[in-house]
Amino acid sequence: MSDSYNPETDGAQMSFAKDMSYGDYLHMDQILSAQTPLSSAHDEMLFIIQHQTSELWIKQCTRPPRPVHCLKKVTIPPPSRCAHA
Repeated sequence: MSDSYNPETDGAQMSFAKDMSYGDYLHMDQILSAQTPLSSAHDEMLFIIQHQTSELWIKQCTRPPRPVHCLKKVTIPPPSRCAHA
């Protein structure tokens, strides 16, 4: 499809190869050092990671919706084509 959405046309920077690494872009050092268990419980790290992940999903879900112009190219098939018999 030649008319697919291109974020660069809205000013998004798509290449960071000259500026920073993938880990720098995602602040991996900060993220990976944010888990500091307070006990020796074997599942505390899992608890922390699960709850931090949930908080990130909540943050994503509470962001404002994308502008309508981003959605206008989405084609939703009619229900009869989606239904599984």
